[in-house]
Amino acid sequence: MDHQWADNMSLLYNAIGTEMLIAAGSKSSDLWLYATAGEGWVGPALFTIGENSLEWISQTTTDLGMSVLALWNAEEPDKRWEGMEFEVHGTEFKTRLYYEGDLPPEDIGFEPRYELIRRRFGNFKVIYPPDL
Repeated sequence: MDHQWADNMSLLYNAIGTEMLIAAGSKSSDLWLYATAGEGWVGPALFTIGENSLEWISQTTTDLGMSVLALWNAEEPDKRWEGMEFEVHGTEFKTRLYYEGDLPPEDIGFEPRYELIRRRFGNFKVIYPPDL
């Protein structure tokens, strides 16, 4: 493996984790991100992880989206993922990348994110701000 590529990927993952913590502010250091990306676009959805709930963070930084997009762009075009889970607990993180065919199907009114939340967090209540 190319060490420069691995170092670059490590920096990008670190940037995503840092931007998640900045977006959460003092709310929590336990966070879950689901993001999709493509050529010139990115769709991050960031949540704090509570005891039995996830709370959506409506104000994410532009830098979070740009860091996710930079990670997507760092891959060779034939190795780019369609979706990503990124979970932070304090100073540790884990991530999972989803490639073509890995994500749950997208039905009308249903995003893969909802199924991934159910798989990862079971019956956690998902709290969205009232202005949505």
